[in-house]
Amino acid sequence: MDEHLTSVSLRRLAVFLTVCETLHVARAAEKLDIAQPALSQQIKALEEALGAQLFHRRKRGIDLTSAGHACREAAQHLLKSHHNLIDGVRSIARGEMGQLVLGHVGSALAGRIFPDHLQRMKQHFPEVQITLAEKSISDLVSAVTKKDIDVALVRDLETVPSICSTRRYITEKLFVLLPENHPLASRTDLSIRAIHATPLIGFQDPDEVGIARIVQKIAEKNGLSLDPSWKVTNIGSIFGMVHAGFGLSIVAESVTALLPAGLSALPLSEPDAESTLFLLWNREQISPALQKFIELS
Repeated sequence: MDEHLTSVSLRRLAVFLTVCETLHVARAAEKLDIAQPALSQQIKALEEALGAQLFHRRKRGIDLTSAGHACREAAQHLLKSHHNLIDGVRSIARGEMGQLVLGHVGSALAGRIFPDHLQRMKQHFPEVQITLAEKSISDLVSAVTKKDIDVALVRDLETVPSICSTRRYITEKLFVLLPENHPLASRTDLSIRAIHATPLIGFQDPDEVGIARIVQKIAEKNGLSLDPSWKVTNIGSIFGMVHAGFGLSIVAESVTALLPAGLSALPLSEPDAESTLFLLWNREQISPALQKFIELS
């Protein structure tokens, strides 16, 4: 270890600053609760390590030399940085500071559950920097597995990578989106059989994940086949295509709160017509901030 790192210790700098405050060795020793000779020895050792005289010793007291003034300014900055380092590391260890990359499917922000969760995180841990990333379900699973994303909100996962953990976030009823002037819009609900002949608009995800898979299962139970005729990347595109008459779409209930003028939403009548949002995270990448986020869910 560098000898100067030992000789110019934080402890000696703190003692030096106390003497700077009082400009009186005896009062500084009393304030620090150490013997005056011991304090004088600390200052002498610091001066020897720096190779500079820090104080003028006069009959009526002491005052700082030019080197002493420079040392005081640098010592104040160094000790403040030291305290900030300790506070920062402890805050990160407690989950009070840090960074989180949160992935989500587009519909996760449609309801109040996820936005309210983000608001609680902001209120409790304002020093945690959160970055949102909207992706498809398959891309989210891949990103969490590769540790590119800390945690993701995904829909209707049937298989979970062995390295990942999940927690159920919310289960919602499925609704059918259709134009207000559609012949089926006057009904109170719709069955799969009622809509199976109409083109369906879904998201660009593999067939084995998401709402598309739930719909396929319901259709198979009824001896039908119902695959999306169109696949888009976001909920806005679904709204536009449904409004333009390209087909119908099946979405989670929270999405119906965002319906633009000209669209209607009717519940899918099958009892198992539900979609579940899950929190997904990599067990090898659980930071204290992520732990706090999961606890607040």
